[in-house]
Amino acid sequence: MAKKYVTLEEVVSEWLSDAERKLTTVTCWYNKHTGGRDEVQSLRLEGKTWSAETIANTLQGKAETHVQDSGGMHRFTVEAFYDGKGTAQSSHSFTVIDGEVHAGGSARTVHEQPTSTGLTAQSMKHTQEAWTLVRQSTEGALVRADQRESRHMERIQKLEAELNDAYVIIREMIFKDNQAQHQMRMEQLRYERDTSMQLAIVKNLPALANGLSGKEIFPQNLVDSTIMRKVAEKASDEMIQMMIGGLGLKQEESAPIILRLTQIREEILKEQEAVKNMPSEEHNLENGASIVKAATA
Repeated sequence: MAKKYVTLEEVVSEWLSDAERKLTTVTCWYNKHTGGRDEVQSLRLEGKTWSAETIANTLQGKAETHVQDSGGMHRFTVEAFYDGKGTAQSSHSFTVIDGEVHAGGSARTVHEQPTSTGLTAQSMKHTQEAWTLVRQSTEGALVRADQRESRHMERIQKLEAELNDAYVIIREMIFKDNQAQHQMRMEQLRYERDTSMQLAIVKNLPALANGLSGKEIFPQNLVDSTIMRKVAEKASDEMIQMMIGGLGLKQEESAPIILRLTQIREEILKEQEAVKNMPSEEHNLENGASIVKAATA
């Protein structure tokens, strides 16, 4: 014999008539086909004198409204909470098909009859349920794909913003580095210019002092060394050979002169190399003293 269908009103009536505990809250949940559930309606009964019929009709009406635009079969669960506790102690399920509660009163049974009509109805229900599941699964997959695409685009935009920030930082670093190199080069050129002026004064000072005073303030060999240094700086090899030829000096007589000029040129090259290795002005005094000493040697 088929089991008698128990309506939601009858279940709620039993919950209200429980003498050992007091029904305080009734909550209706929608059981989604893809898993999980959504809250449809929660009724707090403290201080209210609602009847079982009112509570059942309210929850069923909310359930029908919840799926009114979705065809097929939908299942709902009603949970009972007693004495203000947060955990449900009782529950009851009912079905909504095509927007209407699937119940028919005391004569309703929850199975199809073993006839061609029942077989056709059950087959239609299974087909409808299958297609509903396919549609909902497809919709869920599309929603998840769209969410993944949105997250992917947000990540790309964030990476592009970070890359642009990195470009700005690199450009600023390159600009500052170029500016620092330019300033260093200008300091080096200014140092070379000042050093050249100091060296020129040191070179010409002995001869000028002796010539203007008419006395030998500086030793004559220092004046001679200054003159030899200037000749070594200004005269090329061809000019030196022409000067020696013009003086009518023999090879053994001109060899010491050429050797001395070669030594002075090597000293000049060493001094120029030392100047290049001194980029700032804070060592001017120390290096100027060494240059004076080398020029008067």
